Amino acid sequence: MTCGRLRALAFLTALTSAACTNGKTPLVIYSPHGRELLSVLEQRFEALHPDVDVRWMDMGSQEVLDRLRSERANP
Repeated sequence: MTCGRLRALAFLTALTSAACTNGKTPLVIYSPHGRELLSVLEQRFEALHPDVDVRWMDMGSQEVLDRLRSERANP
């Protein structure tokens, strides 16, 4: 899978929940792209969408796939 496809997969499979203590909607992103890229992504996305709190989990691509499969039935 290419880097762009993995990035798209991470965005498409991001999980959101309705409540957050600071009033922002949390957005959880599973990604194999590393802390540096994810930190930049978080800062830019939150700057464009101040009502969203981006949270990311840096893990290997197989771990992302395993997590998505296990959460498919109950996201």
